Amino acid sequence: MTAGWQRTWTEPRKANHPRQTETSNPQLFLFSTLPPPFSKLSPPRATLGAVPEPENGKGNGMAKSGRCHICGETRKLTKEHVPPYSAINDSPVCLYHGEQALSADQMPWESEGRTGRPLKDGVHFRRLCGHCNSNLSGTHYVPAFNAFARQAYTLLEINGPFPSSARITFQFKDLYPLRIAKQIVAMFLAINPPELGDLEPELRDFVMRREQRGLSPSEYGLYAYIAGGELCRYCGLGILMTGFDTGTPTPTRAVSELASVPFGFMLELDPEKKQEGLTDILDFANKFDIDEASDIRIELPIKEINSVIPLDYRSQKEVTVDYITALLNQVQRKYPMQ
Repeated sequence: MTAGWQRTWTEPRKANHPRQTETSNPQLFLFSTLPPPFSKLSPPRATLGAVPEPENGKGNGMAKSGRCHICGETRKLTKEHVPPYSAINDSPVCLYHGEQALSADQMPWESEGRTGRPLKDGVHFRRLCGHCNSNLSGTHYVPAFNAFARQAYTLLEINGPFPSSARITFQFKDLYPLRIAKQIVAMFLAINPPELGDLEPELRDFVMRREQRGLSPSEYGLYAYIAGGELCRYCGLGILMTGFDTGTPTPTRAVSELASVPFGFMLELDPEKKQEGLTDILDFANKFDIDEASDIRIELPIKEINSVIPLDYRSQKEVTVDYITALLNQVQRKYPMQ
């Protein structure tokens, strides 16, 4: 994906998609935060996200009871940090409805004048039952993911700064790749409606069955990168659209994206080809056993996050120029030159 690519949008899945559901309706939310210093990679950050409205809440993911987004059972819901609290998600944040980022006459990274819902200890929702939150994810997967995130963060701080277009080679020590993959999938289930697990039972089983490994490459794409820029984002499952310039938008890909210091992840359903520019980590799910630790050498690109649009990695300058260009085009259409 090139940084200047801009003709994308999030929409509910269309009826002609094989996994369409009436409840697959991503809602956009904006998080604004100042996490721990990340000075050598990027300036202080704000966090953008697109998170689906829960069926049992008012759009903030804080309902006390409802369907667990992992197991699908109706139970008391518990507070779940996404990513985990100990994986550098413990700073005060402010929750905004993402439509503000799309409709306000200001750039997405400009939060002045917006009124949001403060969260004092990181991005979190009530989306998981106690068993899935603590006994499953928290016990078996979170510690491995925390080690992954903290090793990356430390290496970035020690070896930075890096240009926004850099690809960085990491040498991770004693990782548990399958546990990490399960936690990543658990996070995608958490930020999407519980119906995602109904429609994609392979994802639900992959998380719930601790020993199980394997995600089909023909069914799923799983990618990683280093989240740079001023923003992070949480994008519930949506359809990327192209062809707006022709007047006939065409749905192309079903993707969900989660980007928060230090990582960004992308999950794609039914991928037709591998995503260019991001690092494929599906091998984490397919080539390791649950108790198999390994030293992992992997190259991850830095991708700037400056908009609410999934897979949009434009710089602030590119976003600003495109915005101004769009305004000029609107004026020219309204007042054509004689």
